[in-house]
Amino acid sequence: MTRDNAAFPGESGVLRVFGILICLLMLLGTPAEARRLASVNWCADRLLARLVPDELISVTWLMTQMPGSESDRARLRKDVVFNHGDVEEVIRLQPDAVVSGPWGSPALSRWLPRFGIQLWPLAEPRTPDDMVTLWRDWGQRLNGQEPDWVAPFQARRQAVVARARQLAADRPVRVLWVTPGGWLEAGGLVSAWLAELGWEDAALQVYGPGWHHLDLEAAAGLDVDVRVSALSGWPHPSLGSAWLEHPVLSRFQTGVPHVRIPPGKTGCALPEWLDALEQIVATVEQQRAGT
Repeated sequence: MTRDNAAFPGESGVLRVFGILICLLMLLGTPAEARRLASVNWCADRLLARLVPDELISVTWLMTQMPGSESDRARLRKDVVFNHGDVEEVIRLQPDAVVSGPWGSPALSRWLPRFGIQLWPLAEPRTPDDMVTLWRDWGQRLNGQEPDWVAPFQARRQAVVARARQLAADRPVRVLWVTPGGWLEAGGLVSAWLAELGWEDAALQVYGPGWHHLDLEAAAGLDVDVRVSALSGWPHPSLGSAWLEHPVLSRFQTGVPHVRIPPGKTGCALPEWLDALEQIVATVEQQRAGT
């Protein structure tokens, strides 16, 4: 017995739909052309090395110099090119997109589009929640999903905040946090993290929002519970000094614990921030316990 279209009026439509589905499945199964990404910002280097290391064809030369970059550098392609952030360098590499920092060179936005290269600026997080949003946005953008480190980070974050707030409930905790070279970033990410911990930011209270250079005499007279030095791996010797190691502060702030944060922990908005915060919280806990 044979079939004809009159006997099965919907058969041609079914076959047509079936054919379309087969074509769609074939398209979905076809691997997308790999992107070629270049970074001209050290923090972007490290973030992209964790998200799409195989697509990252160029990173900044700082990945070869800055302590704290070692594990991220190990993820890079063997043929990765180290650049100095010059627009001529990245144009020559012909990437599909260049990821810059929040203060990227104006030449990038002016010249890259002329060569068909997209510019993707990396936003500067101002709060802990901004950090998590940044990771989620870039994870979705590059991989179509949230990075696998977000959930563990959030769990650790909740735990360290609970410990810190317990300390503050017993007695306020006032922190002097100094970046390399004696600079204070009051009202920025450091202040936001301290606020989340329920602790006081001495720089914000004394100087107000903004960047300030710490005066040694003023620092010696500050009543604080802990001093924090965010050490730098920057190769320039003037920026590599630990400002709070100055003998004036050691003389006038005896008994105040000094926490030295290793390079690479807080210089970028990455999960290593929690390593630094856990180190600081543990130091205050030990001091309060008299150990």
